[in-house]
Amino acid sequence: MSSCVGSVGSRCRGSISCADGSEGKARSHSSPLFSTGTLVYEGSRHAHAHRANQTEIPMNPIVVFDLDGTLADTAPDLMATLNTLLAQEGLPTLPVSRAKSLIGAGARALIARGYESAGLELTPERHELLFQEFLTLYRQNICNETQLFPGVVAAMDSLSRSGFTLAVCTNKVESHSRLLLDQLGIIERFAAICGRDTFAFCKPDPRHLTETIAMAKGDARRAVMIGDSHTDIATAQSARIPVIAVPFGYTDQPVETYEPDRVIAHFDLLPEVVAEILSGR
Repeated sequence: MSSCVGSVGSRCRGSISCADGSEGKARSHSSPLFSTGTLVYEGSRHAHAHRANQTEIPMNPIVVFDLDGTLADTAPDLMATLNTLLAQEGLPTLPVSRAKSLIGAGARALIARGYESAGLELTPERHELLFQEFLTLYRQNICNETQLFPGVVAAMDSLSRSGFTLAVCTNKVESHSRLLLDQLGIIERFAAICGRDTFAFCKPDPRHLTETIAMAKGDARRAVMIGDSHTDIATAQSARIPVIAVPFGYTDQPVETYEPDRVIAHFDLLPEVVAEILSGR
């Protein structure tokens, strides 16, 4: 693979866990509806005696990104892995143009949809075996053709300069998410990277988003989600967090159909639109 350092259009060069509130650890208020906007240090031997004087650190505003179809065009490598499985069984492979209707709900759904397109319905046991094989194959080829979308790096630079914390909330498994972001050269930009297996729930469950914000120690009252699909938009809406949609990702219906707060055609617009949304809250 050729090398890159996260520049626009370049190709790849190749857990965090929630604070548990135990003694001496920092714990955040994870609910976006009841967040104090501060990180409170609890559990010390003086906490109860001096509750009024406890140290509080202001939280930063936060932007949470989906990964596939939002930060990066991962369709070529995902579809190539699916096609490897299909070809092994003598089934017809699928063009990358089918990605919009297949990708977006995680690898298990991608496999099921791929086999359904060939007229096959998988048993649960067979589905699980194919899922494990998919994970192995995809990990070996996770960044052959994947590229960041234009403007992503510049937008993140601008948001970081403005004091925003950045995080990722994706239905890709966490280990693959971290590997891909590392090979894209942008992993160190994120305070939290939460995949479908990070918690006991995943998108569209709103807790996937709210717990990602808590893990990143972001201010849930000043949070914005960025996504490309109905799943992303529904997740943010259920969490009562504003959502900006991008129209170039993986959805079989126009993102406007799902009524996000805003739609941007290019990441160059992201910092300005995030500021506009939060200024109106």
